[in-house]
Amino acid sequence: MKGDLEKAAYYAKILKSKGYEDNEIQKIIEHYEKYAEEKRRKWEEEKRKREEAHLRKLMEEKEKLIQEFNGLPIAIDVKNVAIEVKLARYVDKNTFNEFMTRCKKLGLRFDAKKKVWVRFIV
Repeated sequence: MKGDLEKAAYYAKILKSKGYEDNEIQKIIEHYEKYAEEKRRKWEEEKRKREEAHLRKLMEEKEKLIQEFNGLPIAIDVKNVAIEVKLARYVDKNTFNEFMTRCKKLGLRFDAKKKVWVRFIV
């Protein structure tokens, strides 16, 4: 908003130097401020819609993973751009191998630092 006011003041100086009256300049500034506010409102609305779509996509991916790992004790954590999957408790070797196989089959990547399997959603 500060940038818009600075632009308006800059354009007001130019118009004044070209002989426009103060009331005409004020109308032009008001029109410009309305235009800038409308543009900002539309941008915020589009951003909100993109964020909602991204969140929906993350939730859909989470549901798919829950179905794929049906029967295994897993914990799924949804981050901003990724879904993290890990075993919720200690399991026997066969269950662990099944978990590893499913993770690899689904294209998840192992993050050794956090010790979780990750799928990035862009």
